[in-house]
Amino acid sequence: MVNPIKQLSRYDGFIMKFSFFFFALFLSFSAQSQDCAGFPLVKGFSSELSKSCLGLVADSDDIPWGMPRKISFLNESTILVSDLGSWKDSQSGSVWAININDLSYTQIYSQGRFTHGLAIDIQSRILIGDADKIVRLDNNKKTILIDELPTKGSHPLSHFILLPNNDLVLNIGAPSDNCKEQMGSGTHCPSRDEEGELRYYYYLEDSDSYDSNYRVLARGLRNSMALLYNPLQNTLYQAENNLDHPG
Repeated sequence: MVNPIKQLSRYDGFIMKFSFFFFALFLSFSAQSQDCAGFPLVKGFSSELSKSCLGLVADSDDIPWGMPRKISFLNESTILVSDLGSWKDSQSGSVWAININDLSYTQIYSQGRFTHGLAIDIQSRILIGDADKIVRLDNNKKTILIDELPTKGSHPLSHFILLPNNDLVLNIGAPSDNCKEQMGSGTHCPSRDEEGELRYYYYLEDSDSYDSNYRVLARGLRNSMALLYNPLQNTLYQAENNLDHPG
């Protein structure tokens, strides 16, 4: 069982920041004057980490992506980047595989609906989060694991993480932008009951699929776009994009 969620008040650590850059960056622990581990040095970067640097691996001039969202290591030479595409085109999402040795790239997934989520499961298969579904890529085989996700409203992106046992925790963003008017008047905000929740999907090893009877871990969360599981404490942390409870 996952313990009650502990909410973070701020994003902590450079790894979280990778998700929000519109180009891929590389962090090295051996700073050089003209480059960073062979990549062009990003000037103006400062770090509390000793002898660190930031180098540009690729941007939209190198790879024809629109709005990169998530990054994940597939293996020691390949990174994956999910690309939302454009808010104006709901079928422009994609995922790119980039060889960090020669910077060659391949589009391995296309025509996704506001593609965001990205993870590698314990069998080294790729899981992709579209607004309406979670898809798994295994070589050339595409399998829809979870579908019919809610897409209406202001927060349709599917952000998720995989736990060590392959169970999946999924953010379902609230349909409304915020509940400030209702909170100011002391009235009920219906959107908190409809969506705005964290779902826990159990992995079924026998069928290599996910149980559609998910468990709701928490409700009333506007948009949990940062999730972290601590296996040492068996605790799930979430940091959300929220206007309802400033502080």
